[in-house]
Amino acid sequence: MTMDEFFAVTGIKFMDEFTCPRYSTALGLMNAPPENDDQVYELEQYFKALAVDVQQLETYQWTTNFLQGWLATSKANYAEAEQNVLSNPPAIFQAFVFADEEQRASMMHQLKIIKTNSLALAKAEWYAWKSDWIADLRSKADVCLAELDEDEGKLRDAARRVNDRLPEIRAMRDRVMRELAEERATVAEIETCDQDHLASLKAEIDVQAAEIERQKNEVADQETTVAHMHEKLAEQEHERREVISAIEDADRQSAHQRGCTREGLHAQLDELDAMQALHGWRIARLSPALVELVYADKFTVRIPCREWDALGVEVDVVHGAEGKMKKPGWRKDKYPDATAFMLQALQRQATARIRAHRRYSYGQVVRYIDTMWHAFACVRREIDLLAVRFPVQVTTDTASASLRIAANILVEKLESKAVASFVFNDDALLQWPLSVENVRVDAVIKYGDIQRDDVRMAVQERLVHTKPTDHYGHLLECCLEVVARYD
Repeated sequence: MTMDEFFAVTGIKFMDEFTCPRYSTALGLMNAPPENDDQVYELEQYFKALAVDVQQLETYQWTTNFLQGWLATSKANYAEAEQNVLSNPPAIFQAFVFADEEQRASMMHQLKIIKTNSLALAKAEWYAWKSDWIADLRSKADVCLAELDEDEGKLRDAARRVNDRLPEIRAMRDRVMRELAEERATVAEIETCDQDHLASLKAEIDVQAAEIERQKNEVADQETTVAHMHEKLAEQEHERREVISAIEDADRQSAHQRGCTREGLHAQLDELDAMQALHGWRIARLSPALVELVYADKFTVRIPCREWDALGVEVDVVHGAEGKMKKPGWRKDKYPDATAFMLQALQRQATARIRAHRRYSYGQVVRYIDTMWHAFACVRREIDLLAVRFPVQVTTDTASASLRIAANILVEKLESKAVASFVFNDDALLQWPLSVENVRVDAVIKYGDIQRDDVRMAVQERLVHTKPTDHYGHLLECCLEVVARYD
């Protein structure tokens, strides 16, 4: 038995048709005027429609859409239940088919009670929904009423301001109307007067207007001339100030030259001597063709020039400075070979630097030589520190243009002796300690059981740690590293 057959036999239907009255019928709007009615509606009717009718229509539309969707869902559920009944008939269907008349009457009564209860529950839910809709509409209506009250207050304020200004505006209108009447009377009087006299007055007015225009043009020309004269006056005033400033500068220079006394000259010479003593350089000869300088009262540097620019010829650097070699406090050079090699390296590097540039002033040459001298001084200090602990021999090799610093290292524990050598070329000597990678290390075993490669490796490993910021006594530390390894 299908569900339709069961409902037909029992005469019970759990879903009645929904019948809702039309919105226009419920509100009594069947006799509303057509759309093309020319009736003029008041503003309050528009506000009422926006605040009440439109909100009701939106609520009805939402309710209609919801109920339509609910009906469609219910029909789909009913069809699905119908398929389930065909495949698996419920027990109530079978009980109803095989029941006698008395049992069927009892079952019919129970089904009616179920239907009545379902309708009551549906109505209760419907009334709850309707109550919520009414509350929502009332809240929206309250908001619209509050806005209308606010608009009413604004309109009252506007009306009050208009009423306050209305007498003034009316008085202004009356005054304008009186002036208009007077002007019209004047025009009428002019129209009724003598036309010939009026024409002569107009012609005279035109002549006077032309004369006024001519006078205006003349005034404009005069103003242009005056402006031009003011510009010329400003230029002349500027020139006068420049001349006065030049005269004042000339007067100051003249006064300065007149006030330059012998004492001032001696003060400037003393200042020059102090600067030369501070930097270690002293000017021996200064001309556009030759610059001769003395460094530390020991070395003479001659730079051939052309208009103060160094020429690409050999720079002369010699040991000795105009008889001041043996002044008080002078000490004999302990390493003359190293000094001679340094001077030759200075000459080679300075000459190469000049030839590598198109224009190289003597000042740049002096700064370059000063930098190289500082590097050589650092190497001399390393030799002196090394000589404190180990016997040192300094030799030069003309063929390879190198300086060899040899230290005799005695390893008492193994009764051995080795000679560790540091070989400096021009770059290594004159750029120390930035050129530590250019220093070549060598070792010679004089006697004993120590190995040459071990000595050279120990010195080399310690030498690579030399840095521009940490290089004091590193040659000594390299040799001490050899002793420390065997001790």
